[in-house]
Amino acid sequence: MLYEEIFNYFKSKNCYLLTNKEEYILLSKTKKIPKLKYIASCEHENEVHFNIFKSRNTGIICPLCRTKLNTEKHLGDASKTETGQSVRQLNEERCIDYFIDIIKTKYICKKTHEGCLSDLIIKPINQINDLWLKIQVKTTLKCLKTYSFNNSRKCYYKDCLILCFCWEDKKMWLFNGNAMKLSKISIGYNKSKYSDNEIKKENVCEKLKIYFDSFSLSSYEESNEPLCINGKIEMEFKKLRIHHVKCNFVDVSNYLHYDFLINNKKVQEKVGTHCKNSNKIFFSLCKRNGSINGVSKFKPYSVGDNDLYWLHFPNKMIFYLLPENKLVKDDNTIRRSLNIIVDTNGNPINQNMNDYLFMYNKIDYDFFNKLI
Repeated sequence: MLYEEIFNYFKSKNCYLLTNKEEYILLSKTKKIPKLKYIASCEHENEVHFNIFKSRNTGIICPLCRTKLNTEKHLGDASKTETGQSVRQLNEERCIDYFIDIIKTKYICKKTHEGCLSDLIIKPINQINDLWLKIQVKTTLKCLKTYSFNNSRKCYYKDCLILCFCWEDKKMWLFNGNAMKLSKISIGYNKSKYSDNEIKKENVCEKLKIYFDSFSLSSYEESNEPLCINGKIEMEFKKLRIHHVKCNFVDVSNYLHYDFLINNKKVQEKVGTHCKNSNKIFFSLCKRNGSINGVSKFKPYSVGDNDLYWLHFPNKMIFYLLPENKLVKDDNTIRRSLNIIVDTNGNPINQNMNDYLFMYNKIDYDFFNKLI
């Protein structure tokens, strides 16, 4: 096939062939069907055999974008909900809420902080001691030939139950986390080696009692301890805020763009970090934007995601409470970050945002209450 015909065919599919004519002629001499470099319609570079590209439309968008598109198709609608959650996050939260609802007459249930080993901790209503059973929750929206539950990070859920939950038909399975080291759990629709792990609404409390009596239990504080260092720091500053500030803080879902509510105002909480070899404090003002090959991606918050930004300084003495409009740029987008110059005590120097600076040990509640 002539190079010009191939070039024009890629163009007709909104793709751009990168392999030039000389390279194509050389490749054709060494290989019967050479792989061609091109820019796919999704604007990502890729390689493909032309016969496959033409006969199957394989490669019009790159493999990563195709995988993302297929995932969205399986979910039905992977766009963000009105509250900022993805459908996956919404499904996980409602599965947890459903599970809590069917056991709440027999068990006290508490959701854990973001980044903890478990999603949920429970103990019998008549249990007086501070001892809790940890439960990690894996969910799927519906059965696609098999019930599929991912553990892509290959986490080891020591002393945790693993609850697998399908929202569509409300089927549930319980696994001993001490014995599960799989990256994926696939359960057959009609027949499965995990049939003995399936639980029903009628026997779930009985099954939980067996695990509660045989598992190593944890205190509330231990169960609610984030695993990573950043999560531990966030928890530390959250406790600082709650302890020092007289205010009705309302915690919200782990999956929203804001961390808590004050008088129905959405508040995003951030902890600043010292810039190395500099007198600056850095605040990242970004949110998660999916991941590629297991690496998390981030993007700035959108206008309307938050009403206020609570920015903790590392010295634990001061914080900013900034209205969103103080962070909006000329193009009506939120800044990605803030770099604040500080003195030797960690206090901001000549910053135009210092009108919104508060001291933990001497809060100006007159101004604070105007902001909230």
